[in-house]
Amino acid sequence: MEQLLAEQEEERKRDDADAAVADGRKQRKKQFRWKLNHDLALVKAVLAHTPFSSVKPGDAWATIAGSINKLFELSLDKLAVHRRFDLVLEAHRKEETKNRYRSGIEEEVCEIVRLLNDLMSLIDDQKLLEKGHTEAKQKKLDDSKLKAEEIRVAACTTIKRSGSSPENPGPVPKKRPTDCTLIDLWKEKQESERQQEMKRLDVEQQRYDAERAEKVVDRDLEKKKLHLQQQQFELERDRFNHQRDKDKEEFKLRQKQLILREEERKSQMATQTALLQLLMKKM
Repeated sequence: MEQLLAEQEEERKRDDADAAVADGRKQRKKQFRWKLNHDLALVKAVLAHTPFSSVKPGDAWATIAGSINKLFELSLDKLAVHRRFDLVLEAHRKEETKNRYRSGIEEEVCEIVRLLNDLMSLIDDQKLLEKGHTEAKQKKLDDSKLKAEEIRVAACTTIKRSGSSPENPGPVPKKRPTDCTLIDLWKEKQESERQQEMKRLDVEQQRYDAERAEKVVDRDLEKKKLHLQQQQFELERDRFNHQRDKDKEEFKLRQKQLILREEERKSQMATQTALLQLLMKKM
């Protein structure tokens, strides 16, 4: 009985091991490999949703992942598509894009190179803009701390000067208006600096928006140019195919004419031969 139970347990372990191996094989079969068409669709989606300048980049990457999954029937998450795009962009910065897709279709390779160039410019501009905002905020904070320290020191100095000892109480000095004046001046200066900074940031934002709009226009023009070239190519191809079919029909027609002439010539020769034989018999 114990031997039977041991054999059953051993058989169960073998079945579990076989099932684990089978599951591993299924997982390996389902492993997804990025190709040129996947990367091209990813780059187009990133250019359409611009997660690098979005207020909620996580939602933007989730939307991009959803579009990729819908297009290729996959189940990628936003982290996977984000990592893949970073990898593709880093390779493009190292000028490895063409080597990376050297076995791909030339038109798709040229398109992804052009789109990555546009994206690289947009991302770099966004980083510069964010860096400018951060530096401006830090400068404003440092200035505020410095002014606050100056006011604190000035206030302490004023208190010391205006104080008197209990043993020798002197006349109570009049309150100096310099404290309030200093604070008011500081507030006015802070407000002026804030308004100037807001104006500068608005100008930078307008410049960034204008450059981005210009790049979008250039990209649209490039798309229209490529579309026009594609239409011209298809037109030339259709024209070539039409001429080829026409030449084939003319060739077949000439062949038929030659065959008919040959048959007519043979018929005439046969008729002449028959007449000649008939004349010879009569003679």
